[in-house]
Amino acid sequence: MPDGKFQEELKRVDKNFPLATGPVKLQKLAVILKTADILHTDSSRIASIGIDTSGMAPEEKKKHLARESISGWDCDGSRIIINAVPESIEHLDALEGCIKYIEEKEWPAVKDKLSDYDFPYQLEFKVNKSICGEPPEPKKKLTNNGLTIDIICL
Repeated sequence: MPDGKFQEELKRVDKNFPLATGPVKLQKLAVILKTADILHTDSSRIASIGIDTSGMAPEEKKKHLARESISGWDCDGSRIIINAVPESIEHLDALEGCIKYIEEKEWPAVKDKLSDYDFPYQLEFKVNKSICGEPPEPKKKLTNNGLTIDIICL
């Protein structure tokens, strides 16, 4: 799992700044935990086997479908890359909503602080649309309030 960097940083914070004897870098720890929570949007967060989505509220169903589509994330040293493979047009629609939500609501809260702490802060989505039958698109950039997200459709 590519969260080894976060685990390593958590261990270092604990060793360098014991709770009982000195200051704790709470802001840094909060940024690490918030980022880890944002990135934990994949199917490991849900049990997809045998789930009947027909009775779900529309927003819950979209969240479920988006999580089913996200296969995980990795970090290449300069970027955090979220990988997704939507199975249907409905999954793709839900995924696009998820990307927009992360872009507008979640990522701005951590982007600048990740940069301050020399963590990767550029977010990229790699969406493989081949399974759902959508033609691939070229790489495109979405910019909103100074946040740039690269979306690569395979």
